[in-house]
Amino acid sequence: MTCSLLVVDDEPDLLFAMTQLLHRRGYRVAGASTPQQALAVISRREIQIALLDLSLTGMDGIELMRRMKRMQPDLQVIILSGYDYPLWRAREEGAFGVITKPCVLALLEGMITHACERGVDEYLPFDSPYSAKVECAQ
Repeated sequence: MTCSLLVVDDEPDLLFAMTQLLHRRGYRVAGASTPQQALAVISRREIQIALLDLSLTGMDGIELMRRMKRMQPDLQVIILSGYDYPLWRAREEGAFGVITKPCVLALLEGMITHACERGVDEYLPFDSPYSAKVECAQ
């Protein structure tokens, strides 16, 4: 199954690199550099997985996730953060997982694959490498 992804990051180079790499891996990918662009995409397209930067200009990734999930309740969200963000807090807010940037693409793909295969209310055990906070080597 090929999932439809939305990558939201306000760093243009990172947004471009992530969308291009994921597209080359066979995913249907849209990109947004602002929360408003992301909400516009979600309003007109069904998205299975959103990769959201935690620190966005104008609205943080958690608030954006809340708004997006009101529009598409089955949306799986993976939080991308440049600093340590607790998995339990992300899960409490409704996220599937947390990845600390910069990230190795293989780890990101593993989490995306697991999010594609699971329903919105199904989480992997906390000891799974794809459900825990993934810290990537720099």
